Amino acid sequence: MACLAKCFQGDAVASGDELSTDARVGLVFEDSMLKHRGPYSHPECPERAVELMAALARHGLDKRCVPLEPRQATDEELLRCHEAEHIKKVAAVSAELAAAVAAGSGRQYSDENFDSVYWSVGTARAARFAAGCVTQAVRSVTSGAVDRALAVVRPPGHHAVCERAMGFCIFNNVAVAVRDALATQGVKKVAIVDWDVHHGNGIQDILYDEPRALFISLHRYGRGFYPGTGGLRELGSGAGTGFNVNVPWTSDSKTDADYQAAFHLVVEPLLRDFGPDLVLVAAGFDASADDLIGDCDLLPEGYAWMTERLLQFAGGRVVLALEGGYNTGMTAECASACVRSLLESKAAAAPPLSLDPSQETEADLKKVYMFQRRFWRLRCPAGANWRQDILQSEKEWGEALAAEWEAEWKAFMAARRAAAAAEARKADNGGRGKEEELPAPPAAAPAADSPATPGRRAGATSTGAAGTAAVNTAGAAVAVTSNVAAEEIDVLVAKLGDLTTDSAAAEAAAAASAAVAGAGGGAGAGAGPDVSGQVQEQRQEEGKK
Repeated sequence: MACLAKCFQGDAVASGDELSTDARVGLVFEDSMLKHRGPYSHPECPERAVELMAALARHGLDKRCVPLEPRQATDEELLRCHEAEHIKKVAAVSAELAAAVAAGSGRQYSDENFDSVYWSVGTARAARFAAGCVTQAVRSVTSGAVDRALAVVRPPGHHAVCERAMGFCIFNNVAVAVRDALATQGVKKVAIVDWDVHHGNGIQDILYDEPRALFISLHRYGRGFYPGTGGLRELGSGAGTGFNVNVPWTSDSKTDADYQAAFHLVVEPLLRDFGPDLVLVAAGFDASADDLIGDCDLLPEGYAWMTERLLQFAGGRVVLALEGGYNTGMTAECASACVRSLLESKAAAAPPLSLDPSQETEADLKKVYMFQRRFWRLRCPAGANWRQDILQSEKEWGEALAAEWEAEWKAFMAARRAAAAAEARKADNGGRGKEEELPAPPAAAPAADSPATPGRRAGATSTGAAGTAAVNTAGAAVAVTSNVAAEEIDVLVAKLGDLTTDSAAAEAAAAASAAVAGAGGGAGAGAGPDVSGQVQEQRQEEGKK
């Protein structure tokens, strides 16, 4: 429980006193990107970048960053992701518009392709700078010139596919930078986290068969929401099967609580399993409160918290690249909060705990978790066997995963409510006095080579499928008991190992079981997804576009 509580306290990287010095954070921007301008009322406007840079200055954050030299992407870099005809078209359309302006036609922009894209005289140059600046930020981090970075770029890129522009996007800035890192920077594995409210279909499309890039996208899905892709079963192809992970939200009005649940239960476990050398964030802020398009309710504190959580991976080598976000003021504040997290290695303030994840979020995440557990360990206890092929039937596998999920969700919610109660007590006390400690973590589950006592479930004392979690709410201890009957999982224990997945127990057993896992007793940190045998064939067939 205590390990889970850290998730809510904003302490993923720094502990104890605040760091006395800032991390070296690169900041890259170029005025040419403001020349990409369309209709006056278009939400993807130059003011998005102007207000963001102004907010960094207003908060004194720009002076704390290391300025990086902006540059345009080269043909070689673009051709790793885009067809030559598309690159030529981008240049040709801008040149055509420039000629029309010079001839006095008054035609400043074109939106004739009707795919949520406009073109202007400055589009070709701006788009090359957008892709080049993200690549420059990544190179600065991988070379060690800076520790982490933010690229303030437009037009955005995550919708652009190999052969065409799409959804406000001309070139796929993040995918270009990923391909460059893998090809020239000695990077072996890159993780991309796309928290834009829209699915990053272009990143998915370009990297769909790439096993060295893990793509995780959290986005609204269904009910005609753009772009319509990003379903659960779009999991990659060929060697990249299992490396494309979608977290599709089937309802709107998401809050920080929903994203905290997704990070704890899906995003962070995936990153631990994958073990990236670099984390790239497609940082759209259109899931923020009051956005013109996203219809969600994330706050700057939520984005700062997500940034902090990502810093525990890849040695803190994290690059944020601006994508969406159409309330210019809120986008600026969200980005500023992220930069502060990059600088100080922790969020300035944790998101409020007054809201719980919605029931729709619980249902959505359960589907994601149970689907992805066929390929990744996720929160299965360290040292325990976790692959489907150790079970005799699909029914047993489904029952085991259902029990595992319920245990993990209850542990997460118990810790969250305990943290909320502690926060409320502290507020009632005027913020003075020693903050009460959260409940102590349960005893660790038996190691993989220590079988459970016959007739008793392994790790029965830990918070989990058939256990209880003590939750201190307003000074009273409340027992939270699972509804999963013990007899439904006893038959699986000998095959699957302890189904309780309390994070404290799992993390305590991780070090002891690392050697076993690395020797083939299960996927350890840095492993790829398990796509062997019948599971691989079945999921590849289901994942066909």
